[in-house]
Amino acid sequence: MRATAPQPELAAALKGVARQIPAKPLQPALLGVRLEATDGQIRVSAWDGATAAHAHVDADVDEPGVIIAPGQMLADVIGSLAKADVALEAREELHVHTDRAEFFLPTSSAHDYPTLPALPDTQGTVDGAEFGAAYKRIKAAISRDAQGPTVGMRGVRIVVDDGEMQLAATDRYRIAIAYLPWQGDTISPAMGVVPGKVLADNAAVFTGKLRVGLPANGSGVAALIGDRQFVSTTLMDWGTFPPALDSVIPNGDAITGTLIVAAEDLKAAVESATAVGVPRHIFLTITGDRIAVRGEGEGRSRLQVDASYDGDLDSIELRVNPLYLLDAINQFTGPIHFELTTPTRPFLLHQPDDTTYRHVVMPLQPLS
Repeated sequence: MRATAPQPELAAALKGVARQIPAKPLQPALLGVRLEATDGQIRVSAWDGATAAHAHVDADVDEPGVIIAPGQMLADVIGSLAKADVALEAREELHVHTDRAEFFLPTSSAHDYPTLPALPDTQGTVDGAEFGAAYKRIKAAISRDAQGPTVGMRGVRIVVDDGEMQLAATDRYRIAIAYLPWQGDTISPAMGVVPGKVLADNAAVFTGKLRVGLPANGSGVAALIGDRQFVSTTLMDWGTFPPALDSVIPNGDAITGTLIVAAEDLKAAVESATAVGVPRHIFLTITGDRIAVRGEGEGRSRLQVDASYDGDLDSIELRVNPLYLLDAINQFTGPIHFELTTPTRPFLLHQPDDTTYRHVVMPLQPLS
């Protein structure tokens, strides 16, 4: 392999993929990065056994080829160089040089590097910025500690069908769902539970058109493919994400009342109520024209918020986790609609003129 590429682009590519190098790999070869020089570009790849990160750099390629180089070492070397063209020549060693510096790094055979996962068949495009914004709206609901049969709650359920992509997250106590337009190659639905860390590391990276690959049955590999970089990852077990998620969302006859309140007003009241020592719970007492917000921590608080309530009951009282409620309110501006059921059943927050987001909160059980 012999190729030349600009230092800034090559350094950025190596830095981006190097974060995927595992600290304690089961296979020593995974400490390396895979460099593949082809016509007009160098493709840089790193894999931790579950998730692979790839980046493309425009290059003058005199001799195509594939090598494995020590990943973090190469990233540090290229990152330390001045802005100039960097030549990479692989023989027994990888010779890295500019007009003012040169380094010789050990290499290993490409045959020693595991085969990277193949991309799924079903692919389509979304707007990269919209995808990043959708993930940002749901990320608070991703479980941090789910284990065993529900470990999938550490991920995000992505479903694409009929021109729409849906991203859903839950930790049992709340559900956040974001929607965005999808232009697919086929009309068949596709799905998968993507590890939360993969999206945390990559959802905001892509701009412009983002190509997304998903399998039809929720099992296998998902891919996020941008112009210069892409990520592929093994999906979490589809069965470990709560299958009855959608049935929990209040709708139809289950809704007993609707509350309308300004997001900014309710947020201010909840924040003030928690000033008495961040209580584990607050009470929302909802009547026709207002909400009473009560907090009980080291001290006690009571605040009134103007609202509009129309329901089967004259009033309804909810006991909720204030931090979960604030996470939900923070995703809105202007009037929020609360679709209520009973004091012990989930309630839905949404805005009728915005079909891109819904948030469900589970009330705490009443104190005995």
